[in-house]
Amino acid sequence: MKKRIIQAKGKDGKPRVLPLNRTAHDVFKILVEDSTTGEWLFTNRDGEPIKAIRKGFSDARVRANIEDLRPYDLRHTFATRLLERGVHHFLISALLGHSTPMTGFGHGSRMTPGYAHATWDALVTAVETLEQDLPLKEAASAGDLPRVEQLRKAG
Repeated sequence: MKKRIIQAKGKDGKPRVLPLNRTAHDVFKILVEDSTTGEWLFTNRDGEPIKAIRKGFSDARVRANIEDLRPYDLRHTFATRLLERGVHHFLISALLGHSTPMTGFGHGSRMTPGYAHATWDALVTAVETLEQDLPLKEAASAGDLPRVEQLRKAG
C-alpha cells in the first residue's frame, strides 16, 4: 500500500504526520506539482512558510462569499464526518492531535494517556472512510443537521 501522508506542525510546534485519503492526496499532489509552488506549499507574499492561517483563511472565506466560517469549524466537520462513518472516538481524537485521547464525548471522556495508542493502519483506515458515501438513511438525516451558529450556542 502506498503511503499518503502530510507532515505539519501542531499548534504546540511539534511535528505531526497524518495519513491522507486518496482524494486529499490527489489535491495536494496537484498543488505540489504546480510549477509556481516552491519549497513550501503554503507561503506568505515573500515566499516564506506561513506561521498562522487565520488571516489567509479569512481572506479566502470572504473571496468565496462564505459567511461565518472559522478553521475550527472545519475540525468539527472532519470529526463529525468520521463519527458518522463509525470511526471510534479514540481514533478521531488521535487524528485531531489531542494530547489526551478521548474515549467518548462529554464530561469525563478523556482517558489516562499512555495506556493505549492509535495504530497507523487504524488512522489510515479512518481517513479512508471519508471516501465512502453515507448509507442512504444516514445521508438523509445529515441534511437535517443544525447550522454552525446553533452548534456554537450548544457548545
